[in-house]
Amino acid sequence: MMRRRDFCRTTLAAAGALAFPDLMPRIRSGAGELDRIGIQLYSLRDLFQVDMVKTLRQLNAIGYDEVELASFGQRTATEVRAALDKTHLSAPSAHVSLQALRENLSLVLGNAKILEVKYIVCPWIDEEFRNPAGYRQVAAMLNQAGNVARRAGHLIAYHNQDYEFAEVNGERGYDILLEELDPEVVKMEMDIYWITKGGGDPLAYFKKYPGRFHMLHLKDMATDGSMTGVGTGKIDWKPILAASGKAGVRHYFAELDDPVNPISFARASYDFLREIKW
Repeated sequence: MMRRRDFCRTTLAAAGALAFPDLMPRIRSGAGELDRIGIQLYSLRDLFQVDMVKTLRQLNAIGYDEVELASFGQRTATEVRAALDKTHLSAPSAHVSLQALRENLSLVLGNAKILEVKYIVCPWIDEEFRNPAGYRQVAAMLNQAGNVARRAGHLIAYHNQDYEFAEVNGERGYDILLEELDPEVVKMEMDIYWITKGGGDPLAYFKKYPGRFHMLHLKDMATDGSMTGVGTGKIDWKPILAASGKAGVRHYFAELDDPVNPISFARASYDFLREIKW
C-alpha cells in the first residue's frame, strides 16, 4: 500500500465550473442490477503506462462504461482526455494524494476540469495523522479543499483503507471523519474490502449516513483474509448492492491491487457485476 500512496501523488497534480449532471445511483429503475460499471485503473497500471489507448480500448470492449484514474505518469491531462474520448470512456473520479490537495490544489482542479473529473479522491493518509487529532486535522484540510473545489465545479471525496477502523483512545478514525467532514463538499468512496478487513460493517454505515457514499470500490476477501477479485471471495454482495442506492452510490469501480492477469481480472469482474441481481 505504500506503493499505492506514492503512485497517487502523480495523478492530476503532476500533469501539465462543471455542473453535477446525473447524480442518481447507477441502478436500473425497478430492477436490482447495475446500470453502469467502472474499474479503477490502478488495477491495470502497468498496461496503462505502456499503452494507454490500447488498455482503454480493451476495457471498453469488455463492456466498461467508466474508469477511475489513479495516475497517468508523464502524460498530460489533455492527452489522457483525448484517449478517453477515443475509447468512449468517461472518468468521473481520480485519486490524488493529500499532499497534492494541500500544495497543488489549483493545478489539481485545472487538470480535473480538462478530464471532466467530478470527484477528486484522497485515498491515503500517512501514519502521523492516524490518531483522533490527526483525523480531525485531515477533515479540516479536506473541508477546506472541498469548499474551493465546489466553487470550481468539483467534489472532494475520501477513500478508506483499513487503519481508519482501529480504535485509538476509544475513537475510530472513520467515525471521526464522517462526523467532521462537511457532507456538502466532501463525499465518501467506500472500499468494501478494506472496511471489511478493518472490522467495519458497510451496511451499518450506509444506514447511519445515508447519501454520503457516492462511490464504491468492489473487491473481495478470500477465506484467508487476503484480497481477491469481486465475486470470488466470501463477501455477500447482494445486500451491499441492494442498500447502495439509499447510501447514495453513483459509481461502482471493480479493483484488485495486484492481479496476475489484469485483463482477465477486468473481464471476470465485469461479468460478475453485469450478471448479479438482487
